Formats: sequence, structure tokens, C-alpha cells
Amino acid sequence: MNAQLKVGIQTQNVRHLTFVLSGNNPEPHLTTSLQAYAGGVEQWTVGLRIEGHAAFVAAVYDLVIANANN
Repeated sequence: MNAQLKVGIQTQNVRHLTFVLSGNNPEPHLTTSLQAYAGGVEQWTVGLRIEGHAAFVAAVYDLVIANANN
């Protein structure tokens, strides 16, 4: 908290990670995004394609709701 409010965070000390879970191949979109970025913060991406993505998302939501109710 002090780094943000009092001292500040220098750009060279910041890294940006985009983590994507998708049902299709995210690589073209991630590559386009990385190539278009002209800022000073180092950019990293991780893209995972999940077969049965919709079922995966539904299972995650079901688990979150079940855990919240316990």
C-alpha cells in the first residue's frame, strides 16, 4: 500500500499478465494485442484452450455457489 500511495510504482517495476481461458484458440487475439501495445509496461500473455469450455465455466459457477452456501 505504501508503494502505491506514498512512494509510487515505477513503470520498470510493473509487468502485465493477461491470462485467458477460452473455448477457441486465443493465440491470434493475444498476438494482435501484444503487437499493438506501444506502452512502457512489459506485457505477458497466457492462453489456454479448454475443450468443453461452457461446461467448465458452468461447473466453476456451480462450485462457487455451492461453497458460498456452505
